[in-house]
Amino acid sequence: MPGIAVDPGTGLLQFPREVTRVKIDVGLAFNAPNSQLWFQRTRGAAGGVGVGLEGGQAAGEEERVESDIDFAEDLQVGGRGGVGEVLVFGFEPNLESVGELISGRNRRRGSGYVYLDPAHVGVRWFVLPVALGNSSQLHTLYATSDTSRTTPGMSSLYKPNDSYQPAIHYSTYPVPVVRLADLLALLPWGEEGEPGRVAVVEHLKIDAQVKESYYKSKRTLP
Repeated sequence: MPGIAVDPGTGLLQFPREVTRVKIDVGLAFNAPNSQLWFQRTRGAAGGVGVGLEGGQAAGEEERVESDIDFAEDLQVGGRGGVGEVLVFGFEPNLESVGELISGRNRRRGSGYVYLDPAHVGVRWFVLPVALGNSSQLHTLYATSDTSRTTPGMSSLYKPNDSYQPAIHYSTYPVPVVRLADLLALLPWGEEGEPGRVAVVEHLKIDAQVKESYYKSKRTLP
C-alpha cells in the first residue's frame, strides 16, 4: 500500500502509535468531502484512521454531500480524536478524480464543495485507484466526466442506460476491484486504545454502486 509502512513480521499495515481508530468512506468523487469533514471534526479530541473507498456512483445521480456530512457527524465518537492522529486511505477508480484530489486542481470548481485539504495527501490520507466489490478481479469502469449532466463523481461499475436522452458520455477502462475483507485483513487489530492498533471500524459511509459481503467484518460491523 503506497506510503504506508508494512510490518515485515506480520505483513499488516504499520500505523503510528497514536492511531487507534478506523473510519471507512466509500465514494470519494473528486473532492472526498466526508474525509475532510472527519479531519475537521476530530480536532482536539484520541486518533483514528479514515478509509475512503470509491466504487463508482450511478450516472445521472446527484452527489448529496450535506446528508452524508450530517450522518457522519451523528456517528462521530465524541470526546476523542486529533487531526494529527487521523489517517485516511482513499479508494478511487476514476483516474480523473484521483488527479484532482492529489493535485488540488478540484478547487477550480468553486466554493460550492467541501474539498479534501491537499496537505493531508500522503501524510494522513492515501489514495488507491481501485474499486470496492464482492470479489478481487478486474472490472470495467464507466468513467463519466464534466458535462452539462455529469461529473466524474457519477462514474460507475455499471453501464449507464444508453436510452437516456441526451445520451450520457463516458469512457471505459479496466480497474482493479477489491473486497472490503481484503482491506480489513491488513489492519493491525487490537484492544481499544492500544497504541498503533484498532479495535473497531467506527464509520462506514457508502455512496457507490457496489455489491459487497460484509459478514467477514464481525469485529467491525453487526
